[in-house]
Amino acid sequence: MGAEYKGKSIANWISDLSSDGLECTDAVAALVEAGKLAVPELAQNLQNTNTEIRKMIPLVLGKIGSEAHGAISSLEQVCNSNNKIDAIGARYALIMITNEEGSNLSAIAEDLESENGVIRRNAALTLKMLGIRAKPVGERIFNMVRREAVRGDTDQLAYNYASDALKRIGGPHPF
Repeated sequence: MGAEYKGKSIANWISDLSSDGLECTDAVAALVEAGKLAVPELAQNLQNTNTEIRKMIPLVLGKIGSEAHGAISSLEQVCNSNNKIDAIGARYALIMITNEEGSNLSAIAEDLESENGVIRRNAALTLKMLGIRAKPVGERIFNMVRREAVRGDTDQLAYNYASDALKRIGGPHPF
């Protein structure tokens, strides 16, 4: 049997990450509060078949921060996978856990140039969430905003997320 927190197994809290609304919010809060206790099961679930759970785990690990060092190896494996969306989330968590932007930040910024709108959107949202930590790639964010504005088929969400990222880092906005 796995670890428990607040009378509920960590596995059940993780399962609740795929829920809507308050149940998911409560699960995130409980897992963050559980901290180190939750990290091993969170790391194992980075390969979960449920996309929503895989999407939320890096957010939780990032919020746990330096206490989530035990997940670094698993997060690095996700970064090297072919799933770009999962890799963006894993890179976010690594930045938040290690307090080092480096190659993870650069890789997220590269995804701003993807032909796949979902990847661009996720990269822009992640940079927005990183806030001031994204400042070293501010010019790349600016260029993405400019490209999205010039395109006839602008991905409005990607544009909005990238614009918000620029505002959070105090960077220039072209319009």
